[in-house]
Order: sequence, then structure tokens, then C-alpha cells
Amino acid sequence: MSTRPRPYVLFASAAGAGLGFGHLVRCGAIADALGVRRELALRGSDGARDRALAFGWTVHAGPRLEQLLQPDVLVVDEPSRRHRDRWIRRAQAAGVPVVALLDASTGLCDADLVVDGSFAARRRHDGRWCTGPAWMLLAPSVAARRRRPVRRDSGCLLIALGGGAHVARLGAAIAGQVAARLPAFRVEIAAGFVADSLPELPSGCRWIDASRGLADALAGCQAAVVNGGVTMYEACALGTPAVAVPVVAAQRRAIDAAAVLGAVAAAAPGGRPATPERVVDAVARLLAKPALAAAQGNTAARLVDARGLERFAARVADLLRSRGKGARHAA
Repeated sequence: MSTRPRPYVLFASAAGAGLGFGHLVRCGAIADALGVRRELALRGSDGARDRALAFGWTVHAGPRLEQLLQPDVLVVDEPSRRHRDRWIRRAQAAGVPVVALLDASTGLCDADLVVDGSFAARRRHDGRWCTGPAWMLLAPSVAARRRRPVRRDSGCLLIALGGGAHVARLGAAIAGQVAARLPAFRVEIAAGFVADSLPELPSGCRWIDASRGLADALAGCQAAVVNGGVTMYEACALGTPAVAVPVVAAQRRAIDAAAVLGAVAAAAPGGRPATPERVVDAVARLLAKPALAAAQGNTAARLVDARGLERFAARVADLLRSRGKGARHAA
């Protein structure tokens, strides 16, 4: 019995030491959920390309890839509006439908389907737009872990700040503050993807490998310090009490919106710098009130149900049917 071939999906994204690897990880989760090959046009350094290859991507380079490859659909997960809009214009001129992934964007987007799963996403009265945390696209491992019983390790604090160059510096500084001020807690820090060497940590703190995802670590810790990107939403989906740190300025709006809803505690509200001291102040306040921390975790899990990928896959299928795109593979 023959199986129907999957559509050819081309992903356009960006990654690197400064940008981090959250967009690339999200694209990988989408590719796996759609059951398609990991085909990528990457904006980034040679180091980012090497990391993408290690993640199982085929990385395409060169001009006018949308014309050369003629994918059934282009998925653009590009933090730069200028680069994103250029991909959309060129793909649509080539007759290729486009799905754009945004993060709390306030601007317009002319893609055929637009998904913004941020807490800070604007409501849109347009059928092309899918907005709000129900549309946050998380790895299937998060949904699978959510369905299993959660047994939290009292006394374990997880620090997960993404995959960029900031992880070694900021993560180690926060761990040092925890060791000095909350010595009863053990600290696990998710290592990023770009550090050649990781600094020594105080007693009771250790680096952990995050290359296979953080679902188990997030589900097993008492509380977590997370960035304002995908990791924050993973923590929310798993009901993990969390303090959120903006590692780039663009994450502040999502963190503030999540804090207003009671889903996370903001480490640096009001635009103040997220110093290690302020982060640990917020951690100490959260841990001092177990009932409040539990309520925060329950609220977060209700708002982020980890089913965004299911909804997304259905909408992509609808888009392909409406455009009459036949499933095929690129030459």
C-alpha cells in the first residue's frame, strides 16, 4: 500500500551567537510535526550553518531559492522584518504560498498565513492571522511530557536562557547569586549552542546538555529561570513556576504580557535591567510562596496547552488544498 508523499516545505530562518537558535529549533519542531524533510535557507554565520547541519537540516544557499526549488509552501521564521518581507514578496511572485511566524509583531504582514503565538500578540480580525498562546508552536516532546504525571524535584532550580552566546556569561552569574543567597537549592543550567568552553560553577551548580530539548528538565524542577522566547512557553505548557528574563529587548513585551496574565514572574518589570541580583530577587520571592508559585504554574498551563502544532498543521493543510498545491518533492 503506497503512502501519499508529503509536501515539499522550505524553511527560511536565522540563527547565530547573537540571535540564538530559538527560531531554528521551532522550525525543526514544525518540520517534524508535518513529517517533512528539514530543508532550510539560513541567514547566519558559518558556525550557525554547522549547527543547522548538526540538527539534521539540508542548508540551501544562493539567490532566488524560491524559484529554483519551487517548494509547495515556504515557512518564514525570520526575526528581521526586512528579510521576512523580502522572502514573502519573492515567494508570492513565484506563486509559492507563504506561512510567516511572528513574535509579538505590531506591524502588517502579507503572508498567506500568519502565526503569532506570543502572549503579546495583537488580536486580528482577519482569517489569515492565528494569534495568542494557543498558537505557540512547541516541540512535540513538550505535549508528550505534559500528558505524563509531573513529579517535581524540590530544591532544584533550572536556568534555561536559550542557545546564544549570552548563556555562559549570564547563566553563570545567576547561578553564582543563587549559590550565595539560596544555598539550599541545586542549580542546573542548560548549556547553549555556541560556547567553546563553559565557565566553572559554584558548588551545587552544574551545566546540562539541552540539545535534545528541555521538557524533562522543566517538568522535573521546582522552578525555572527562563528567557522570553520559546523556553518561556515550554515552561508555561508544563506548569513550571518560572521567572522570565529578557535576553534580547524584543522579549520584554511578551514577558510583561505573560506576567500581567499571571503566567510568569518578570525578573525586570518596567524596563529595568535584568541584573543577576534582580533575577535572584524574583526567584526568592517566587519560592517563598509555594501556593502562589503553584497557582502561577496552573495559570500558565491553562493558557499554553501545547497543541499549537496540531492547529498549525491543520491550517497548513487547508492552505495547500486551497492553493491546489500537489504533494511532491523538489528536484
